[in-house]
Amino acid sequence: MSQSLWPEGKKSAAMFTFDLDGDIIWQNMSSDEPNTEKLIRARSIGQYGPNRCVDMILDLLDKYQVKATFFAPGYVAEHNPDVIRRIDEAGHEIGNHGYTHERFVEKTVEEQLEILKKTQKIIKEAEGMSRAELQEYNRQRINEARKRMEEKYSNDQTE
Repeated sequence: MSQSLWPEGKKSAAMFTFDLDGDIIWQNMSSDEPNTEKLIRARSIGQYGPNRCVDMILDLLDKYQVKATFFAPGYVAEHNPDVIRRIDEAGHEIGNHGYTHERFVEKTVEEQLEILKKTQKIIKEAEGMSRAELQEYNRQRINEARKRMEEKYSNDQTE
């Protein structure tokens, strides 16, 4: 039998992620639909995540000493900076989920980069990052994203 690649002889690994979308999904779905007033119940379910559920998840992760990634749209981070700060202070990663959970397939590369940059600024400010740190962080991430997208588009065109 071959030697395990995982630390301490472990046989597998798991990754925990949480989508902290708040009610933005319901706002997006209902923005141009008739009878949107009927979605109040659904929106309250979405608001439950940032208002109550995050703290229960953080307590559980802390109890078992597990780290996770929380994906948050910029809109949710902007309206719940204290939640983002608590997640960050507990040592968890916060992932960028667009500003209003946009459908990137409908956006140009430039629009996608602007959305990512705007959201990253909101998340990092909520985490307490200084302006200079934020500018450097954004510069690096945008360059990485641009490079990946250019590679993807050039590969798609050659196939």
